[in-house]
Amino acid sequence: MGRTPTTGFKDLRDLIFHTRACKATDPRDKVFSVLGLVDPDSWELKADYRLSIWETFLAAAQCLISKKQSLDVLSGCQNPERLNGLPSWVPNLVDGWKARPFTRQHLWKELAIGEDPDFTFGGERNTILLARGHRLDYISTLSDDTPDQDATIEKLDTLSANWRAFAATALDNPQIEFMDKISVDKYKEDGPWIQFLSIQTDRGKPLPKTATPLKTHANYRMAKSLLLPKDEDEWAIKVVGVKNRVHEHLRKSGVGRRLGITKMGPDKGSVVLVPADSAVGDEIWLFRGTSFPYVLRKVKDGGYVVVGEACECLTPSSQTRFC
Repeated sequence: MGRTPTTGFKDLRDLIFHTRACKATDPRDKVFSVLGLVDPDSWELKADYRLSIWETFLAAAQCLISKKQSLDVLSGCQNPERLNGLPSWVPNLVDGWKARPFTRQHLWKELAIGEDPDFTFGGERNTILLARGHRLDYISTLSDDTPDQDATIEKLDTLSANWRAFAATALDNPQIEFMDKISVDKYKEDGPWIQFLSIQTDRGKPLPKTATPLKTHANYRMAKSLLLPKDEDEWAIKVVGVKNRVHEHLRKSGVGRRLGITKMGPDKGSVVLVPADSAVGDEIWLFRGTSFPYVLRKVKDGGYVVVGEACECLTPSSQTRFC
């Protein structure tokens, strides 16, 4: 008797992120159209056109969080203004990407079996998300510039030099410890700078001009229309030299983002890559089951809104509420 073929179900989060850059006559299809590609036994989400666009996106985010007990869906949240009436923790699939989500890496300390959930919903129609996490630090300074998708090589060189000089200003902080000065000073070198800009997907090792294209783990098709140069090979970075790699990583990770420096007071601070919408005083939080910290902003009602992902920040514990 032959073996039953295994069905290769896809990850719902990745599929929904992929459809964000697609065109749809009915925006609800950015969720409903992919449901046939996911395991129906794992998700309680069905195509229901009686739901509004707002209700569809909210239901998808609630399903992802509750079923996976993870806030990894926040990587798609770039809407601190809460446009289209959506809570900031629900991906706004109507509008395009402001910045390409970072490549997912290992998830930080996933929830163990039997543990109480870190995430619950409250408020009218469960539009408020209550989450337990770790506040890492505050943003104290932000760079003025951010790379443009169509920036020339000269502009990218200027921006890279400006960002490195900006990172070096952290060394002037008298409160930063000796070991932290070493970690900040590394951005003067090409290798660590490339590692930082590539979100650790490129180790920054020197390669000959004849090297084969440098493969990365990201699926760049997801946001190609917004973030990649038109002639770019979506599966590889063509390695010609260190400078070229800096340019490509600036286009992929830097568009829609700025460089920041965290408070560096009693808590450990760092140089971070944050959304261009970030502001001085925004907080950086880490949650279980996520690959990266997130920039959150406190609002008048005492809760927080999600600004977006942060990279290169590493810990005081508390609980936060955002809407």
